Amino acid sequence: MTIPTADEVSTHWLTDCLRSAGHDDALVRGFEATRIGTGQIGKCIRFRLDLANGAGAVPRSLVGKFPSDDPTSRQTGVDLGNYRREVEFYRQLVSRLSIRTPRCYYAAIEGEGPHFALLLSDAAPAEPGNQLAGCTQSVARAAVLELAGLHAPTWNDPTICGVDWISEPSAETIDRHRGWYQSLLPGFLDRYAHRLERDSRAIIERVAASTGTPFIGRPDPYALTHVDYRLDN
Repeated sequence: MTIPTADEVSTHWLTDCLRSAGHDDALVRGFEATRIGTGQIGKCIRFRLDLANGAGAVPRSLVGKFPSDDPTSRQTGVDLGNYRREVEFYRQLVSRLSIRTPRCYYAAIEGEGPHFALLLSDAAPAEPGNQLAGCTQSVARAAVLELAGLHAPTWNDPTICGVDWISEPSAETIDRHRGWYQSLLPGFLDRYAHRLERDSRAIIERVAASTGTPFIGRPDPYALTHVDYRLDN
C-alpha cells in the first residue's frame, strides 16, 4: 500500500486500512477531513467517515498523522528521528506495553522520513490538557500511573538496547544536550527566576555544570521513557 499524504487519503485507502484491521465488511463511501491539534513537527487530521457497511462495529472517526507542512519542522522531525520512532513504536513496541495507546490501523514510513503516515483510533470527545492551566489531582494521578505501563514491561530489558531508532544517549548526544541546557539557562532564569524558590533555582543552575545526572548514557536501572510527557502531549 502506497503511503499517502494527507491530501491523498481516499475512501479506498481508508476502507483497505479498516479491512486490514479486521473490519472485513467495512466500506467507506465518503469522509470529512478536519485539521486538529497544534503539532509542531506533525500534522493531525480527523477523518469523519461515511460508512456504507459495517457501521455497527467500524469506527466512525479516525485520526491520521502526517509530516508538517513546514520544511524546517519536517527536517527537524527527520534529524531528531521523531517520525521513524513514532512509526516503529506502533510497529514493534505497542503490543508489549500496558500504557493506554490508540489502536493503530496503519503505520508506514520511507526511510527516516519525512514521508510517513499513521492512522489511529480517535480519542474524541477527550480533549488535550493544558500545562499552564494545570489539572485536577485525579487527572495527575491517572497520568503518572499510566507511566508504569511504559516503564515496567521494559524495565532492564536488554532487547531495547542498541536499537538504532530508540534514542539511547550517545556521548555526542549527551554533550549536545548539555550545551543546549547551558545556552538556554540564562534566558530561562531571566524570565522565570522571580517565580522560583531559592533552592529550586540553585538546583537548576547546578545542573548546567553536572558531569553526571541527567547528562548520562544508559542509566541503571533503565527503561523506555516518553521524554515529553506533559498535559499538552
